[in-house]
Amino acid sequence: MRKKKDAYHKWLKELNDAFKEQGKKYDNKKLRWDLLPYAEVEDVVKIITHGAEKYGDENWKEVKGGRWRYLAAAMRHIVAWKKGEIVDRDTGVSHLAHAVCCLLFLMWIDKKPLKDPVTPNTFAYCKNCEYAFEEGVCYHRYGKNFGHATEIDEYGWCGNWKQRR
Repeated sequence: MRKKKDAYHKWLKELNDAFKEQGKKYDNKKLRWDLLPYAEVEDVVKIITHGAEKYGDENWKEVKGGRWRYLAAAMRHIVAWKKGEIVDRDTGVSHLAHAVCCLLFLMWIDKKPLKDPVTPNTFAYCKNCEYAFEEGVCYHRYGKNFGHATEIDEYGWCGNWKQRR
């Protein structure tokens, strides 16, 4: 019996050594995509697909004032979730998936260079609303045009300025 056991252990060791010598792959320090929760990632993809069907492929990249609008949208979805509305009525998908989608868009926006090379990663402020704007558009903090885009004129004032005089 002892000889069979020794033979088995010898065979097991040889087999183990053979596997060690075959195909090496150095995966340490590489991104671990296998750790992503794929069902939740799929929910985010559902939102992006819904947006593409509704507005067109990659239309989100062309939205004026995207930085502020996607931040506002992400916050709306987070607040709705916090208030107990787990699923968005329009899509039937989690509000958090919507928020993650908006945050991904913001990450993309942060990586793209701004059109004004003089002030990288900064924004101008509307002299009227004292509100940051991107690409020459103000989304007013108050007044008749609250939240609606208005072009900034060459002096740094938005179209809402007459209402405050």
